Amino acid sequence: MLKYIILLINSISILFYNIFFGDGVTITPKLPANAKPGTEFTAEMVIKKGSIGGFSKLQIDLPQGFTAKELESKGGTFSFVNGAVKYIWTALPADEEFTVKFIIVADASSEGTKTVQGKFSYILNNTKQQVDFGPVDIIMDGAGTSAVITNTSVPTNTVAATTTTNTTTPSGDGKVPESFSPPKDPNAAVSSNRRITNISATEYDVVIEIKKENIKGFAKYTDKIPAGFKATGIKTNGASFSFSDQVAKFVWVSLPSAEELQISYKLIMDTKPDANPVISGEFSYLENDQTQKIVAPETTVNLPQEETPVVTNTVTPTNTVVPETNTVTPTTNTVAATNTVVPETNTVTATTNTVDPVATNTIVPETNVTKITNASLNFQVQIGAFRNNISVDRIASVYNINDNIRTDMHEGYTKFLIGSYSEYKGARDKRESVKGKVSGAFVTVYNNGKRITVQEALMISNQKWLR
Repeated sequence: MLKYIILLINSISILFYNIFFGDGVTITPKLPANAKPGTEFTAEMVIKKGSIGGFSKLQIDLPQGFTAKELESKGGTFSFVNGAVKYIWTALPADEEFTVKFIIVADASSEGTKTVQGKFSYILNNTKQQVDFGPVDIIMDGAGTSAVITNTSVPTNTVAATTTTNTTTPSGDGKVPESFSPPKDPNAAVSSNRRITNISATEYDVVIEIKKENIKGFAKYTDKIPAGFKATGIKTNGASFSFSDQVAKFVWVSLPSAEELQISYKLIMDTKPDANPVISGEFSYLENDQTQKIVAPETTVNLPQEETPVVTNTVTPTNTVVPETNTVTPTTNTVAATNTVVPETNTVTATTNTVDPVATNTIVPETNVTKITNASLNFQVQIGAFRNNISVDRIASVYNINDNIRTDMHEGYTKFLIGSYSEYKGARDKRESVKGKVSGAFVTVYNNGKRITVQEALMISNQKWLR
């Protein structure tokens, strides 16, 4: 009890200090006084910010045994890494006071008193300002009472926010973090370029190259993802990746020192659109406490060609020629009729002549087509198609392909091919062998150098389609 009384006195003292001497920014945590191990509960942070805006960061340090899940972020980017909950805003909400919420998950071993504390950082007149709050204690026991610590008329466990008014010499290493420093060269040339690579029937690799030169500090890159698609991060280059409301977002608290950055994500198609969709995006950063935006050029997502299933009963239509051969039969019957001694034989002969030409005319054309086209068919495996100028060496490096890679310009795309087979089965086996590297690889075929469909090739060569 004495502990709580001391906390109450400290809280009231700090609160009065902030009212009369602070700049008006306060953080009030709302947490339960007690909770049960192995349960979840809601944590709230009430931020009274006044008129400040622009970049800011809220960090809440959780004790061991506690993890967190996003609930309500008020436009900020939420993350939970190494025991710390972080909200990052490029621009704070317009309201003078707002509340963020998250879920705390306490594991079954969370017993005893757990302490929560944190800080709220923002920029004022190109200088970092910081408001600390906590520590706030949560007693983990079997009682699990629902009492909430708030800054109300009964502030038993409330620790009001403290404001660091002299921030020119912050704690730590004594240096102002780069994340709050304006760019050294406001006129630096900044640009971004997006490259999309089809890796399967439903997946794409999206690589963004950003030329930032001397820009430092906070930055953000966003891509607007088309409806029916979703994105997962691959290469973040020190950024925090998130995907929400059809927006893929990379956020840096402090940009890497390299003048050029490369980030990437995987684009996954859940629903195939009627036409090739377009991705648009932008790169934004802080310059003298103001947000600068660079629009990234739009890029079209080219939907992959699909391999057409083969209908196995494709030779039957050749029987339609049979009725035409009957016109030859009367000539034979006229000759046979001169033998008046054996009229019945003539009848049989005529019947035989009627059948033989039909069978011959039906089979011979099929044999000739097969012999001609088998020699001219070339089954191959396509591993990629791009509008951009991409080298064979680049494709071999990205997909770790040791085969000889050939290219073909077709319908405005440079298509990359491996393997060369006269039989469909050979190309199909090759496709299966590289699927671990290129999941979207598929069989294509050329007839005397002209690209045709696999279905057409199998029909004219009388080959079987295999999955």
